[in-house]
Amino acid sequence: MNRKTILPILLIILLSLVSYFNIFDNEFVWDDHIFILENSDIRSFSNLPLFFKEDMDGLYRPLRTAYYTFIYSIAGKNELIYHVNGIFLHIIISILIYFVIFEIVQKRNISLVAALIFSAHPIHTGRVTNITASFDMIGILFMLLSFYLYVKYAKTEKRKFFLLSSLSFLIAVFSSEEAITLPLLVILYEFTFNRERFTKKTSKNNILKNYVPLFAIALFYLIIRFNVLGFSGRQETYLAGTFVLTMFTMLKVYINYIWILIYPINLTLFHDIKPATSFFNFEVLISLLFLMGIFFLTIRYRKHKLLFFSVFWFFITLIPASNILPLQVFMAERYLYIPSIAFALLVSYSLFNLKLNFVKTTLLKKIIIIFIVLLLFFYVAKTLDRNDDWQNNLTLWKKTVLTNPENSRAHDNLGFTYDHRGMEEKALAEFETAVALQKDNFRALANLGVSYAKAGRYNESLEVLQKSLQFREYHKTYDKLGLIYVRLGDLDKAIESFRSAIRINSRYAKAYNDLGTVYGRLGKFDLAMQSFNEAIMIDPDYDGAHYNKGILLDYLGDKDLAAKEFEIALSLEPENEIYKKKLRRMP
Repeated sequence: MNRKTILPILLIILLSLVSYFNIFDNEFVWDDHIFILENSDIRSFSNLPLFFKEDMDGLYRPLRTAYYTFIYSIAGKNELIYHVNGIFLHIIISILIYFVIFEIVQKRNISLVAALIFSAHPIHTGRVTNITASFDMIGILFMLLSFYLYVKYAKTEKRKFFLLSSLSFLIAVFSSEEAITLPLLVILYEFTFNRERFTKKTSKNNILKNYVPLFAIALFYLIIRFNVLGFSGRQETYLAGTFVLTMFTMLKVYINYIWILIYPINLTLFHDIKPATSFFNFEVLISLLFLMGIFFLTIRYRKHKLLFFSVFWFFITLIPASNILPLQVFMAERYLYIPSIAFALLVSYSLFNLKLNFVKTTLLKKIIIIFIVLLLFFYVAKTLDRNDDWQNNLTLWKKTVLTNPENSRAHDNLGFTYDHRGMEEKALAEFETAVALQKDNFRALANLGVSYAKAGRYNESLEVLQKSLQFREYHKTYDKLGLIYVRLGDLDKAIESFRSAIRINSRYAKAYNDLGTVYGRLGKFDLAMQSFNEAIMIDPDYDGAHYNKGILLDYLGDKDLAAKEFEIALSLEPENEIYKKKLRRMP
């Protein structure tokens, strides 16, 4: 590797580190709790076959889950190592983008500036700073590697590059469904940069043969995914009510995506997008006209190959985030991670091809350099500022509610954060606001039910929990309902609720633990022990299950085994005073 290559790599690494150095003390936030802290499946490599047979919270990304397991085996619950992983992947991807663009344009200045823009752009905080979202970058990395290897193959016709490209694509799609667009990107590349060969009948069949394996891999993945998840995945219905209205709404979303790439101010976790009610909505028509204008100009000036390539790269890579299959949100900043490559390339290309007749060439070069430096400085400052919003759940959800006061999910998550901090009155108010904003928010309804129970309002608690289950039968809601029945002394209904939770998610360790405590109360000690053992088998690090098993063993007179369970519980939660006291009292 020569000096001309080393220097750009060092600059990319340096800028990436400067942009994200302040995330190392950020805590686990938002869905980190679901996918890492509370996910017992990632704690053992023996669960690897399970990742290919079952979904994880409505997602089918088996190799990503395997990567979770690998990192968890190293890091455990140490946030620092997860953040190191996120920054490392972002750096590698940024460097790979430099090589991909250089392979296409053969100009180091355009390639370097594009990679630097990508590495520092604040829109990527939603992917890099968020621990859970950063794991998707493993799929993106292999997707870009596959594309790079295909470009090498197209230039050299060495079959090894094509085989490696296909293998990388296979890894990519089973890591993140965002990679599914790769075959279309390959066609875009061939059509843009090898157009003569692409249109000749003599070479057309040869090129098509190259697409078949890639499309076969994509089809193979989709068949398995639909077999595991079905059509819907995490979201069963379209957010706008119908597919057509959702597509009309997405026209507005595309414009918003373009805008926040250009002007990344007031970034937020949730973007409130009002669903379209008709094609003739003013915002829908304006958005359609604007997008048609973009495509018209792109096609008209198609001789500017990088312009053509960038525009179509942007829209092609947005396909997985376009709600063709229903998603939980209309818009999310993390979905721009791959499309933003087009933005970075287009900005870099435009700057280095800028011509102003009234400005001397030497002066223009200085102006462009100053602009690039100022732009990168702006990006770094905004990235660092946004990183601070992800410091912990309280900072994240306060900022999200501030930027999206009408968003039900934001208020629900803020309420959940308040509840965990013992601020029960504030939590209750946030849950009520969340439900008022969105009547069918089943998570907010469930959380509101728990808050009502804590306030002693049990009738209201049961009512909203049952209402939540009408919107969606969710295992955690059944578990919460069971705990309310325990408080009310209706143990039969509690058992029924815990069993319903297990029926929906047979690997939900907490439901087994809660079921065990009820069996213990009823004197059904064999069933109680069986439930605690099941919870521990699913999640060996479940301190509460170890503690409850110890209580049962102690009651049954097996003091030695009880003491061992208490020791395990304390080793898992060293600061738990209840565990300490119980262990001290053991003979």
